[in-house]
Amino acid sequence: VLIDNGASKDHTVIEVNGRDRPGLLCQVTEALSKMKITIRKARVATFGEHVVDVFYVQDEGGRKIESRRRRATIERKLMAALQEVEILGSGTRSRHARPDRRKASGQRARARSNARAAE
Repeated sequence: VLIDNGASKDHTVIEVNGRDRPGLLCQVTEALSKMKITIRKARVATFGEHVVDVFYVQDEGGRKIESRRRRATIERKLMAALQEVEILGSGTRSRHARPDRRKASGQRARARSNARAAE
């Protein structure tokens, strides 16, 4: 996790590097949201099993995140989110990884209905 205030005039830039896994982007953005950080722009890139996600963020007041203490907290929580995804990737499942059977069932029903209407 790299946090840079010099790369943008109006935003703090946060770069997250790691192994790509299902749920990684969700975990990272959820961690930022819980810290009341607004993502203004994001660039997500995957290189094989490696991911580089770059977020242009601001605090609640629409400003860069200047406090060293706050940036250290962000780094620590994002690292924890990355490690949580690593644990999930090793076979452990969380509530985020469970399929929503009702949603999937509804999607299948809509697909069948649409297919009949197209015939």
